[in-house]
Amino acid sequence: MLFAGFLGLSGNTWSQGFKVIKIYDGDTIRVKQDCTEIVVRLVGVDAPEIWKDVRYSGQPYGRESEAYLGSLILDKDICIKGYGYIQNSILLGEILCGGQNINLKMLEAGLAEVPEENTLPKDFDTKTYLEAQGRAKSGPEGMWLLGDDYVSPSKWREEHRSKSAAALILYGILEEGAK
Repeated sequence: MLFAGFLGLSGNTWSQGFKVIKIYDGDTIRVKQDCTEIVVRLVGVDAPEIWKDVRYSGQPYGRESEAYLGSLILDKDICIKGYGYIQNSILLGEILCGGQNINLKMLEAGLAEVPEENTLPKDFDTKTYLEAQGRAKSGPEGMWLLGDDYVSPSKWREEHRSKSAAALILYGILEEGAK
């Protein structure tokens, strides 16, 4: 099982010895310890969305968020404080690298926001996260430069799910008609 060796990570203690081997986007990574790999979603962080499908443009600052996270931790050793699993195999975690809380660095750079509190683990304290987000907003930094044009990642996902599904259906119909 991919994550069986990491079950102890959901106990709110720091674990070390992980190497970041992949950055999926501004809030999701893959780490390796010995011969085992796991996907980690940065807890308390919701980064702008990117589309892997080149036919669609992602959210503003999505690629910048992904690149910044990569510059901070890709191919580096990290510590993880686990907050449980989502979707049965993705660990929610705080990341430390070089003594810095990477989750907070993403917020301070204005390349992520704190998700709604009802979507976070009950034992997760958002105080320092909201303070970091507030500093980035008042800067403004990163995505907060968009001002009134800013759309939260959760709202953007909601708005674009139906659009992308409709586009895929239409694209499939057009492809079928071309045969």
